Parts: sequence; structure tokens; C-alpha cells
Amino acid sequence: MLAIARRFGVSVQLLQEVNGIVDPRRLQIGQPLIIPLEGEIQGTPTPTPTPLPMRVQGVYVVRAPNDEVWILGEVVNTSDSDIEQATVNAVLLDENGRILASTEGPAALEFIPKGERAPFAVRFANAPSTFAAYQVNVIRALPGFLGGYYLDLGVEDVRGEGEGYRAYFLEGTVRNLGSEDAVGILLVATLYDAQGRVVGLREGAPEHNVLLSGGVTRFQLEVHLLGGPVASWRVVALGHRPLTPTPTP
Repeated sequence: MLAIARRFGVSVQLLQEVNGIVDPRRLQIGQPLIIPLEGEIQGTPTPTPTPLPMRVQGVYVVRAPNDEVWILGEVVNTSDSDIEQATVNAVLLDENGRILASTEGPAALEFIPKGERAPFAVRFANAPSTFAAYQVNVIRALPGFLGGYYLDLGVEDVRGEGEGYRAYFLEGTVRNLGSEDAVGILLVATLYDAQGRVVGLREGAPEHNVLLSGGVTRFQLEVHLLGGPVASWRVVALGHRPLTPTPTP
């Protein structure tokens, strides 16, 4: 579904809604799809000199024990509108500025409202033994189509504790603050060190993935740390509106 959306310059959410697709994993080869006309890709599949209305902050670079190199950080939506499907490109450079390795990956949150941010983590599986510098840029994003996304979810009473530099545990509650029901709730936890760098992130789900208006559910997340110690954290919830009415219990 993501590849089709990128090919035609539309959002996955819009493509899914127009075609009435509840679960994209059930998409069949040869299944006809309606391609809506709204939405154009901002940027191109490769880095360009034209800046996108986003910036990268809180970057942390670490070499893992298995010699992989990880780069973590946050994409900040500095535009005047919502965005979705933001993708970052990261490169490792030698002392002369030549590219030694390149990789890319998506922001952890598919939908980023204006003024908000979402973490990312990209991996260099075959990283060079040494490098002198790195660069990280946002290379792709789509105009945000709110559509079936549901944003009226509050994350409350979050508590955290860690096991040294290995793992960190977060627990709290998610409350549906809006007047509609929410389904398919995704939680994204970001951990920061004292310098504001991203040292860990985790995607997960609460205990109940369908939350009626006014409802509350708990969550527990174990976040693997790539740095630390942890000085602060942030947990964001993103849901969807059901395509069909939620059954009343």
C-alpha cells in the first residue's frame, strides 16, 4: 500500500479510505484500486537541494556492539500544515566529505500535525569501520490528510524507570478526549538524554486497541536504549476513526 501511495503521490490513509480498505495486509494482487487526485509528493525519492518544511533535531549517533551504526533523532514539522509519511536519509562521510554509506527510514509517527514532532531511528547494517561526519535530512513527505486519523487521545500519568543503559520501562494511561470512538491506537515513546538527544524509541499499543469516547486504557512499554542515561521521555498516541460504527458492548 505504501509503495502504491508513493507511486501516485497520495497518502496511504486517503488511498485506504477511498477504496474502503480496513486492513491493508489483505490487499490482493490484481485488485482494482481508485487513485484519488489530491495530494502531491513534496520532495523526491533522493535528496535534493530544495529544503522541505521540516527539520531534524536531537540527533544521537552510536555504534552498537555488533558494529552496526544507529542514528536517532526527531523530525519536526515546521510547516503551516499537517504532513504524513515523512522519510529521512542519513549518510556517513569520510574526512573529505565523500559518502561512505547511506540509508533511509520513516518517522515513527505516520501523521505529524503542524508544529509537532516524531522520532526516527535508522540503521547502517554494513557500516564502515570509521567515519568522520554524518548528515541527516528529511527527503520525502506528503501533505497530511486527516481523514480517518484520530488525534483526540491524551497520554496521562506516565511513569518510568530504567535498568542502567540497557532498557527503560514506561507505563501510563491513554484517554479518549474526543466525541468519537478510536481504533488501531499506536503509541510512540521517545527517550531523551540530558542534552535533548533521542537515545531510545519504541512503538507499541495499549491494552485495549479500541477506545470509546471518554474511555481509558493502560499501557506498558519496554524501550531498548542505545544511549543514556534517560533524562526525560515523551509518549504520543495516534488512533484512527472506524470505517464502520464501533459495536456497543
